[in-house]
Formats: sequence, C-alpha cells, structure tokens
Amino acid sequence: SLRLAIRAGSAHELGPETGVAHFLEHMLFNGTERFPENELIDVLREFGAEFGPDINAYTGYDETVYELLVPNDGDSLELALDVLHEWLTSATLDESQVAAERGVVLDEWRNSTQSVDGRLFDLATEHYLADTRYAGRPPIGTAESIRTMEAATLRAFYDTWYRPDNAAVVVVGDVDVAATVALITERFGDVAPPATTLPEPRPAEFTPFTEPGFALHADPDQTTVDVEVTLALPAVEGAGTAPLRARLLDEVIFDALVRRLARDAATGDAPFDGVVEGSNSFVAGLDAPALYAFTDAAGAADTLRALLDEYERTHRYGFDADEIAVAVAAARSTYDTLLGPDGEAQDWELADRFVHRFLSGEPAPARHVAHALVTAELNEVDVASANARFNARYTNTAPQVIISAPAAQADAVPGEEDVLAAIAATADRQLEPRGAGPSVPDALMERPAGVEPTAERSMSDVPWDLFDPIEYTYPNGARVVLVPNDIAQGE
Repeated sequence: SLRLAIRAGSAHELGPETGVAHFLEHMLFNGTERFPENELIDVLREFGAEFGPDINAYTGYDETVYELLVPNDGDSLELALDVLHEWLTSATLDESQVAAERGVVLDEWRNSTQSVDGRLFDLATEHYLADTRYAGRPPIGTAESIRTMEAATLRAFYDTWYRPDNAAVVVVGDVDVAATVALITERFGDVAPPATTLPEPRPAEFTPFTEPGFALHADPDQTTVDVEVTLALPAVEGAGTAPLRARLLDEVIFDALVRRLARDAATGDAPFDGVVEGSNSFVAGLDAPALYAFTDAAGAADTLRALLDEYERTHRYGFDADEIAVAVAAARSTYDTLLGPDGEAQDWELADRFVHRFLSGEPAPARHVAHALVTAELNEVDVASANARFNARYTNTAPQVIISAPAAQADAVPGEEDVLAAIAATADRQLEPRGAGPSVPDALMERPAGVEPTAERSMSDVPWDLFDPIEYTYPNGARVVLVPNDIAQGE
C-alpha cells in the first residue's frame, strides 16, 4: 500500500479558478513523461491493479493524496515507486488531454453536488467556512471552472506545490525495509526543489461563532425533516495530549446528550423520532459537533426547542456522574476494539495513519501506545471535567441551526426569524434538571444453557471473495451464519 501525499488542496489554489487541485489529480492519471496519455492505467493493470479500488486519489481542502495497492513483489513495488515519482516530477498536462478530461470531471461534479446530500453539504460548508481561506474553494470546483479549465492553470498549481519539500512518500507492506528505503532514495533523493520558496498558506482564521446562525435546506429530493444544532469553535491547538483530551471529552459529552434524547424518543416523550451526533468539522481548524434529530414538519419547531433546551439544561445543571460513567465506558470499549495489537492493523490503515502524520503534524503512535494514551485520558474524565468542557464550549459560542425539509414543506418549518427568536429565548426558559437516569443492573441476564445446532453446513458454494461462512440451524428454527476471519480478529 503506497501513498504520495501533497500538502496542497483546493484552499491553496492561486487564482480565481476553483477545482484546480482536483482537476490536476485527474490529469496525473492521463499523462506523465514516462507514461503518456492513459498508458499509466494500462501498465498498472498488467500488475493486477484495478482502476478504482486499487488506483485512487482524493483531493481535500488542504491536501491531495494518491493511493496505490500493488502485489507484494519487487517488480510491482519498483513500478509503483516509478509512478509516484512521475506524479511528483513529470506531469505533461497536455491541452488536448485537459479538454478531454473536462467532461469526466464535470460528471463527477454532477454526481457529487447535484444530489440532496451534495446540496446540503454545499450549504453547510458555505455557512461554516465563510470568511476563511476555504470559502468559495470547494475541492470539486464549480461547473463553470471545470468547463473552462486550462493546462496553464493546472501547470501553475503543479509547479508551485508539487515539489519534494511539500510531499511525502509512504510504503507499507511485508517488504525489506532497507531495500525499500534504497529504492525510494534512488528515485527521489536527487529531486531538487524549485528555486522559488514554498509559499506559506494563509492561516485558517476561524473565529468563534458568537452570533447565532441559521440556514434552511429546502430541497425537492429531501424526504424527511431534519433539525441540526451545532456548537462550533476553532479547534483546540497545542502540544502534547491537549487536543486528544478535548476530543475525548467531546465524544463523551455528546454521547451522553444523545443517550438522554434517545430515551425521550424511545418513551414517546419527544417531538422527534431519533437523534444522533453529527459534525460539521469539515477542516482541521474547525471543531463543530452537533445534535441531529429526525422529525416531520409539524414537529420541527418543538424539535428545535428540545435540542436547544438540552444544551441549556446541561449548562445549568450539568451531567449526572452515572451518565458520564456510562459514556466513558462506551468510549473505552470502542477504543479497546479500534486500538488492538499492532499486528491487526492493515496496510491501508497504517499508510493512512502516516499520511495524516505528515499532513497534520500530529503523532502517529503504534496502536499499543495510542491505546495507552487514550486509556490514560479516559481515566481522567469525570463529571466535573465533562461539565467544565461543555460549559467552556457553550459559553463561547452561539447555536448554529440548519433545518432540512422537502421543498414543498419549506413554509411549514421554522424560518430564520423563528429560529433566532427560539435561540434568544433559551436563557429564560423554565427547565428542570434531568434527575437520575434509569438504574442499571449488575448483569443483563442469567446466561442460558448452550444448545447444540441440529444442522451445520459450509456456505462455500456461495461465491464469496474473502470469507468461508458456516450456517448453523438450531432446534427452534433459528439460523446463525458465522464468518471466521483473521483480518477482523478481535472486532
């Protein structure tokens, strides 16, 4: 599993054109000096790679990352490193190929943006990224910028950002480390950076959202009414474990909030059918967790009130020690699974972790080290620290609300005036503390005696790619399919 990571995305574009970084990503599959036009894809297919699952790339606001998955042999590895070298140093960017690729990128733009989810994403990013260097720079670009993209624009971006002092090569696999380092050094060691100084990107410039905000997503393809209330802040920065501590506290806090509201929905005492934790943290500098509830047009106003009330209730009365203990236990269980022994990590997972290390500057500890760090931080989370963290967020920001509704019901849900009035009235609302939650028994149930299956069969006649399932049938007619798989051991 190989990566070429470039520390430049759509926020680094140089002129008025948008979508340049993403269009360039496409073009690197369409021609380099050694692999002209589409020859690159043909060569990689000869080594067993498939375009899509194995040959891929993505462009974000702050990065562009190229991914290769190749067979674990010397020839394939050398070829893959040659490809990464070509991508970094030898793009041809032929004008005829640019013209040919416009339609392909435009189709991707349509699929990405011209859907209910795509339009909601555009509305949310416009709201939360306004007045920052990300504003107006969606990675996919705009239809107009794609239709008019020119080779000279792509070349300017490539020459500015695709350089060895702004890139990282990652290789993860069952390889000879010394030999692989020698291969990388042979290809990349003599690549000189341009004479020009690497530009410094403008800072993200996020400021607290001290004024309440609202956006209505009225969409003809929307089928439900969703109410989202976000408490957004600039992300915590700092050395050591401070960012990790803040993230874990937020996970515990919002898990506890969701559990409260989910109990209301389960007992029928809520105007919404369900609630989940959401996030509008689209870029590294933005910390924007949310409560996201599902309702209908008739319940939209009451649902908004319920979410605002729960934030305010928590601010006034805090959490109960037991509910924080439950949320901590849930987080601990999740990380016990995610951060198992290093031997269970897959190549792609490790490669992505090292890319994140390069792009963010954050540490990339081994799993057992990460597990120890997380465990140590969770051990320190209690009701006092959770209350302090929540109040620090709540008192330094104002609620940001997005309501999504079918276009035909837009007039039946709260508008901007209603939403802002509801937010303004929250501080004066009469709210009672939650009180203790339901008691939890020491054990769920007495373990029943085991029952032997009446039939057992291998499902190897089913054309599974990776697994060999076994089906068990029990005396009461229940059927269980067991899928043994070492890759997911411990999950």
